[in-house]
Amino acid sequence: MLEPTWTALKHHRRIHQIVATLVRFGAQDVLLRLGLGRLLNDVVAAEPGDGLPASTAQRLRMALEALGPTFIKCGQILATRSDILPPEWVSELQALHSNAATLPWAELEAQVLDDLGCDLDRVFAEFETQPLAAASMAQVYRARLLNGDQVVVKVQRPGLRATMTADLQLLESVAQLLEQNEALAVYQPRQLVRQLARAMLEELDFTQEGQHGDSVAHNFAGDPNIVIPRIYWAYSSQRLLVQQFLPSFTPLEREALIAQGLDPALLAQRGARAFIKMVLEDGLFHGDPHPGNLRAMSDNRVGFIDLGMVGRLDERRRFEVMTFMRALTEGSTEALIGVLIDWSGERVQDLTHIERAARHYMARHCGRALKMSALITDFLDLMREHRLMLPPRSFGVVQSLDHR
Repeated sequence: MLEPTWTALKHHRRIHQIVATLVRFGAQDVLLRLGLGRLLNDVVAAEPGDGLPASTAQRLRMALEALGPTFIKCGQILATRSDILPPEWVSELQALHSNAATLPWAELEAQVLDDLGCDLDRVFAEFETQPLAAASMAQVYRARLLNGDQVVVKVQRPGLRATMTADLQLLESVAQLLEQNEALAVYQPRQLVRQLARAMLEELDFTQEGQHGDSVAHNFAGDPNIVIPRIYWAYSSQRLLVQQFLPSFTPLEREALIAQGLDPALLAQRGARAFIKMVLEDGLFHGDPHPGNLRAMSDNRVGFIDLGMVGRLDERRRFEVMTFMRALTEGSTEALIGVLIDWSGERVQDLTHIERAARHYMARHCGRALKMSALITDFLDLMREHRLMLPPRSFGVVQSLDHR
């Protein structure tokens, strides 16, 4: 039954490129761990390069960067799944948030003009063709509108949708094979790939990001301390997003913040409260709140940018997250066990074992000053050890608590 899938992969040109790239960066043992060693049989020309790092996680990260936007974005999303991957792998994949290679303006200009429907000078008084930033999916440019408003212009890399769609279809076939491996089936690889696909294809539509921004801005309309960039819809489309420029610093630049008369502690407090409001009140929260997507602004205001990925929680999930947070802060073992069972569902094979692990977890943290990062790290270790997986909509919240 599986042979047609193996045969299709064997004769797929892209799978040869992927496998050859993994071999070139010395990351082919990832295929062996996944039970996909047969794919190595037909790749005889590639050999590992010289001077590669010893860590398999580092070599995989380098291979993902070489494979392009689909695999970079997959790595970025997997970097948020500490319930599946061990810390050293998560740490390495988080490096994929770094800037991507820059495309010259000449390769994007025609697409930008097509999306605008006119020449640049009909919309912008100034447009800097040297990008402000480059990522796997897009490049960002500074500009000034004819009315004087300072903006940033997010431009999708040309041909990206067709490339990513084809790669995701290929990953679906690979996931089908992985589900036949009993040790891997517990992680539901096909469901995981489908979740990745939904997240990536939604992020490819910049109108979705703009709508997320408008929704979050509406939710914070009464809070002057939280800033969400305004979207200029007259100039935006699926591949082009024009939004307000936020003059600011990243939260990591502590000394720069102090030099500007800002209060890092107050900024952190306001950012944390805003995120908790997104989760527990609004049910719509920033899905990728790493420091690069948070801005420290004048008057100790906090800006949230890059809302391409968001999480959504219905009332039931919000209640479960509140129960989870209360269980951690109050040291309630019974509440924690209840949340584990609710979240894991049919994947709980040994309830007694889970109860014992939860009690051991609480014993480690009760009776001492609570540190959220340690609570979350140990909790995710527990999930990984017992092969439990958080629901996708709840996981983004739990992972993000480690940044608060």
